[in-house]
Amino acid sequence: MNKDKILTVRCNNLMTLGLGLPALVFVAVVFFSTVLTDKIGFFGIVAIGILYCLIIEQHSAMLLAWQIKKTGNYSSAKRSLLNSIVVVIYNFVWWIPIALPLLELTDYRLGAMIFFVVTLTRAFINFYRMNRLTLEQAIHFPFRGP
Repeated sequence: MNKDKILTVRCNNLMTLGLGLPALVFVAVVFFSTVLTDKIGFFGIVAIGILYCLIIEQHSAMLLAWQIKKTGNYSSAKRSLLNSIVVVIYNFVWWIPIALPLLELTDYRLGAMIFFVVTLTRAFINFYRMNRLTLEQAIHFPFRGP
């Protein structure tokens, strides 16, 4: 396979939708039926959400790295300290809904709902980053995976 065919914004969008639809179906089953217990639903949503974000955000990072390599603009890839701190906080916030039910601060259903909303927000932020920002803006955009 050719990197120019796989590492495209179009491919990233198709992956986002292709992986997102089954995830949304699972979320609907968890929240709107009694097929699964709240605990199993929570762990299922967390597993799917983590896998979803890892694949999509990793593909986005690879796409940006490939575009930097093609353009030869390596100097724009350097990050500021503030940008790095925001990235760490952004990713830390994503893990909070997982910890809440495990620490018995909320029930599993509420934890699953919060995690779903945070993960969905991350997906929309990544979609915005890849489709609306220039290469340099996307590289320095602080709301992304590490």
